Amino acid sequence: MTLPISSHSVPPEDYAYLSGFLKARETRFFKKEDFIAISRLMNLSEFLDYMNKHGYKILSSVEDPAIFEDYLWIPFKNEIASVEKLAPEEYLITFVTLFRKILFWKRDDLLLSDFKLLSKNGTSLTLLLSKLVIDRFNFFEKIRSILNKTIDWSFEEGGNLDQTLINAIFDTYLKSIDISKQYYTWKPFFEKECNLKQYDFDFMNRLDSFWKSIIETSLITAYWQTYGLDYCISYFVKWFLEIESLTKVFFTLRFGLHFDLREELYLHVR
Repeated sequence: MTLPISSHSVPPEDYAYLSGFLKARETRFFKKEDFIAISRLMNLSEFLDYMNKHGYKILSSVEDPAIFEDYLWIPFKNEIASVEKLAPEEYLITFVTLFRKILFWKRDDLLLSDFKLLSKNGTSLTLLLSKLVIDRFNFFEKIRSILNKTIDWSFEEGGNLDQTLINAIFDTYLKSIDISKQYYTWKPFFEKECNLKQYDFDFMNRLDSFWKSIIETSLITAYWQTYGLDYCISYFVKWFLEIESLTKVFFTLRFGLHFDLREELYLHVR
């Protein structure tokens, strides 16, 4: 069922009480020392034991990634239930819910259209996050069409890069493309990857990690605000990034993958 599209209409001070409530709960996030410890763990059993000692209650016998992720969402759902009673308007819960669906459930055209419209009715931060979500969708859809030549890629309007530029970037395997005039933030990634030979799992992991680093950077100003809608959104998006990282650690240990997660894990600490 599609959520009703609401608008952000209350002043920042109306979020003062909720912001204080969430700031008092920031201690739930993993700190730098936690991620350092996680990056040194050798097996799945050690990881699950560490998780259980730090706020996530997970059965030590879990081996299914879907079940593992279900456990991660239990405290989030409890938090949302508390916030719904304190939020001064519907916009926050609607935005966070749609963002979660897009990142973790499915990325269909209807959800993206709703998310774009909702973001335009919010703040400059919600619009920025919407553009970054669309960039991610367009990048991975383009790569999917390259890997499967029978698929016509589905371009979504409203991102930072237009369709012609994305075609030029990915059809040439990121070589000699100047994107600085349209969106400078992506330039370091494409310059670093300009000798790319194939779109494999490792490349997609690096692309997603860089995308998350842009998201994290975009949240810094909002996260340090005393109160307001943007602060509350940054709190929950930070939680999403933590869950994505913890899920990736689970995959790494469960299936014996060997890429280094340390740089990505450290993104989520302040």
